[in-house]
Formats: sequence, structure tokens, C-alpha cells
Amino acid sequence: KLGGRRTTTPYEDMHEVVRRAVRDLLADIEAPVDAAALAALIDRHWAASSLAELPMGAAYRALAEELTARFVDTRAEGGLAPGEVLSFPLAGAEIRVDIDYALTDGASFRTLRQIQTGHRRTTVMKGAAVMAPLFAVRHAAPGCGAELIFLSDGERERLALNDKDLAKRR
Repeated sequence: KLGGRRTTTPYEDMHEVVRRAVRDLLADIEAPVDAAALAALIDRHWAASSLAELPMGAAYRALAEELTARFVDTRAEGGLAPGEVLSFPLAGAEIRVDIDYALTDGASFRTLRQIQTGHRRTTVMKGAAVMAPLFAVRHAAPGCGAELIFLSDGERERLALNDKDLAKRR
């Protein structure tokens, strides 16, 4: 066996509960979500996680509810469309990127969004994993915007590079 941690932390488990709840909400993207429905969704995923048995679980539960509610709030920003898988070629390979959902504003501009449950970090924003959605959108859905939603911060980051910087990153 190689070294490394084999078990997840409660913090990581909480983020997984949020990811599962968000996936369920994305599966029926236009369904209205009230407080009771959101609580029931979190209840279901919480009960299936190891957090349900921890004495400190209530603190994590409140955070999971807050992050999931932030996602629900982002859905109210425009017309919604289900996500899709986009791809782009890179060094002879096809890179596939999961777009969680699309948002259309009043002027019919489409923004393709990817959800991150964690915080926006400067180091992360410079990484290849963050640029993959931008490359995919520019290649497979030209004319659309690309955004990352950081639920822990309640922030959104529009992804953009000028053509010169984009060429350097490929």
C-alpha cells in the first residue's frame, strides 16, 4: 500500500453531503425548492453519512444547510437549463468537463456554471482544473460565459482569459 490518509474527515464528509444534495437538485433543475424540501433533502443525505452519528455533527449540519441554500439561491438568477459534458482537445487527448447547469439572463446570454463546495483560493484559481471549464466552453460552446460558484464564500467567479494568455495556458 502507498501512504496517505484512508478515511475522510468530518469536514470532507460534510462537503460530500452538500455535493450529493446539489446533484439531486440539479437532476430536477426547475423544481421549486422550499425550506421543507431542502431540509428533507439534507436529512436524507445526512442520515446516509457518518456525520449523523457524531456528537459534533450538528455544527456540520448547519454548515451543510447553509451551503446547499446558497446553491438554491444561485438558481434564482435567471433561466435554468440542465448541465452538460463539454470537451476540448489537449495534447492528443480529449479532456471532458462536467458543467453543472446553464443560466440564461434576460438578454439570452448563456453562462455555463460549475459548482465548488469550498472556498475561492487564489492558488486554485491559477490551476489547470479551474481553467478546464473555460477551455471547454471556449471550444465547445463559443459565445457562452463560464463561471465557478464557490458555495463556502457565496461567491461566483467569471472565468476569462484574453486570447494571448489563453494560448500560453494550452
